[in-house]
Amino acid sequence: MAKTPIAGTVYFKVDGKQYTIAGELTAQMDNVEREGVAGLSGVAGFNEKPIVPYIEFDCYQTSDTDMDTMASVVDATVTAEFVNGKTAILSNAWFCGPREVKGSNGEFTARFEGKKGIWE
Repeated sequence: MAKTPIAGTVYFKVDGKQYTIAGELTAQMDNVEREGVAGLSGVAGFNEKPIVPYIEFDCYQTSDTDMDTMASVVDATVTAEFVNGKTAILSNAWFCGPREVKGSNGEFTARFEGKKGIWE
């Protein structure tokens, strides 16, 4: 039986430009959130409200990381390609600040939100 990787390597791109990931990456592609509703007679159903999908990751500020360009991103396609073959795709995505770089290791956290998130 062949072993299939579950996690580890991730490639992050904004409109095709790849960025260097330092550590964690979180992809939340849900477009709605549901919450159960119960009354005295039992469960009545659920409430549903829209939520903003996002990809957030720790990035290195390398010599080729243009933070001003990254911060100006609006209406982009943002992808996170996981080693297990799954890809998180944000459509009409924008950068969310702030940009706080840690001097001790050159890392910063970047977050992109979008109008629609899907898994492929």
